[in-house]
Amino acid sequence: MATTQKPLEAFAAAQNQMIDMVMENYDKFVDTFATDENGLRAGYALSKEYFTKMRELLNSMTTVDTPQAWTEAMMDVMQKSSDLNMEYSNKFMEMYKDFFNRFMPFNQN
Repeated sequence: MATTQKPLEAFAAAQNQMIDMVMENYDKFVDTFATDENGLRAGYALSKEYFTKMRELLNSMTTVDTPQAWTEAMMDVMQKSSDLNMEYSNKFMEMYKDFFNRFMPFNQN
């Protein structure tokens, strides 16, 4: 008997595959260009943290089994991922502000 993937399982699987591809390319980029001075390793660590949390969020929503629960779970994923995006956007802004203050003296007031 064939098993069918639930919609959220399929969604999470597709998103996880995308995360894997992004991180694989980011791994190569950081290995090639990162130095202690340019801040790429710090950005990389923050990105990995973000993608790990996003993956956990996606995977936590795959156990529902009714259409109503799918809708509610998808709305929950959308809200939580929006919150996560805002949280990490702020973290990246702080990190880049520090980077520009250290390496772009003309940027300081």
